[in-house]
Amino acid sequence: MKRIALSKGIRSLLATLAATIQALAALPALSQPTSQTVIPDPVISITGYVSDRKGAQYTIRHNNGSMYVDMSGWPQTDLAGNSPGIVGDTITATGDFNAAFLGTRTLEADSVYNFDKRSYRTFVDRAPQSWRAYQIPENDWDENVVASVVGQVAQLGDEQFTIIVADQKIRVSTTPLRYNPLDDLGGLRLTIGDYIRVSGVPTKNFFDKPAIRAHRLTSIDLLKADT
Repeated sequence: MKRIALSKGIRSLLATLAATIQALAALPALSQPTSQTVIPDPVISITGYVSDRKGAQYTIRHNNGSMYVDMSGWPQTDLAGNSPGIVGDTITATGDFNAAFLGTRTLEADSVYNFDKRSYRTFVDRAPQSWRAYQIPENDWDENVVASVVGQVAQLGDEQFTIIVADQKIRVSTTPLRYNPLDDLGGLRLTIGDYIRVSGVPTKNFFDKPAIRAHRLTSIDLLKADT
C-alpha cells in the first residue's frame, strides 16, 4: 500500500488535537452534562380593585370577603405625587407567598403596578434581589381578583393538577381553559416536576384551602437548563 507523506505542520496539528482530546476526556465534569434546576422565589401577584384604605393597608375585595395589601414603610408618594395604591384604582401587588400571607390574608408588597396611573414601583428595601421578571401585571382582569404564582407540578388529575409553592399545595382547576393541558394534544402538556406559571381566579376559600381556577398557564422552561 502506498504511504501518504504528511507535512511536518500537519503532523504537529494532529498531535495537538490528540493531546487536547485526551485532556478533555480526563475531565468527567465536562464530559457528562448535569441537569440543574433553578428554584423560583415563592412569590405571588394579586391583581384587583382597591376598595378601601387604612393607613398603609389597602383592601381588595375577594368574593364575599377581603384580602389586604400592606405597604408599610413605603414612601407616601412618588416624585410625581402619586400614591402606589389609591382607592378606586386597579393594582397588581407582588410579595412573598407563605404561611403568614395565608393566615392573615395580607400580602406584604414588594412591588406594585397601578393600572390607572400606569406606574410601576418597587420597595427596594423589601424586594429581594432575585425578584423575577415572570411576575408581570395581568391586563385582562374582569372584576375578579386574579392571582398569579409559579410552582412545581406535584400531582396530575383529570381536570385539575396540584403545584407546590413554598411547601404549600395549590390545587389548579383547568376547566375554565379552552384546551386541556393534561391530555396529549396541543403544545403545552404538563408532567410531574414541571415548573408552571398559573394565572387565574382564586376560589372563595383560597386562604384555607388554596385553589385557583386557571385562565392562563405558562410553562417556565428557562428554569431547567443543562450545564
